[in-house]
Amino acid sequence: MYTRQVLKLHNRIEWNKNAEEQVITQTTSNPKVKRKIVIHIISAIIIPVLIVIATIIVSIQQNELNKTNRDNDLEIAQKQCKHDLYISNQTREQYRELSTLQRQQEQFLADQQRQESLVGNYIREISELLLSVNFTLTNKIRENIIRPQTLAVLRQLDGKMKTYAILFLCESTLLIDGKHSV
Repeated sequence: MYTRQVLKLHNRIEWNKNAEEQVITQTTSNPKVKRKIVIHIISAIIIPVLIVIATIIVSIQQNELNKTNRDNDLEIAQKQCKHDLYISNQTREQYRELSTLQRQQEQFLADQQRQESLVGNYIREISELLLSVNFTLTNKIRENIIRPQTLAVLRQLDGKMKTYAILFLCESTLLIDGKHSV
């Protein structure tokens, strides 16, 4: 009995082997089944390949986008630097012009003050001379004192201040006296 059972088992194994070989032979010889197997294998390979290709493409595009962004950032930074330099130069130039104008104005005011001081001192000195006790206006005093002092002051004055000095001389009758003038 034992041998019988072993024999049956052996027959079954043989039959299973033959059945498997027949299935494999049938599946590989049948074009429809063959096509299905090939499609199944290809689809199993294509999906990971497509994922890899898509990942590579996205990575390349991302790198190009990053490079473009870096280039744009550099260009913007260079433009900003040039603009800042331009503004700095403009500010510096405006400061120079303002300083020059301020110096000119200070010089003008100092010159005006000096001229006003000259006219004021001239008028005061001549007035003191005219108002001094025992003063008599002679031709000699006009020629030796008043005339040189008047000419020296007039040379240092501008047109407006000369007008004030001459007006003073006219009002004090020193400029024209009929016979004698300064």
